[in-house]
Amino acid sequence: MPRFVCLCEEVTLEDIEKVIKEEKIKDLETLKRRLHVGMGYCGGRYCINLLLKLYPKLFNKSPRYRTADELHIPTARPPVRPVRLNNFKGEALEKS
Repeated sequence: MPRFVCLCEEVTLEDIEKVIKEEKIKDLETLKRRLHVGMGYCGGRYCINLLLKLYPKLFNKSPRYRTADELHIPTARPPVRPVRLNNFKGEALEKS
């Protein structure tokens, strides 16, 4: 059974370990760009925290006493939903 780290993007722990080993990824930001971990609907609120807990296992070093910049922690972003163009039809646009 797969162990999902990012449910939104369906990324498993095995996927992450494989990519880190094969591509010699050394930080979370690069991992995010490569596998889209944290780029799903939740904006990373679930998986980024889980990745920080897995950091010692994944990168063989402790995140303790390191700043967010040193860890390259990806920024969590609010969810974005598609909006129909009809929603923009209104008085505000007609007056312009």
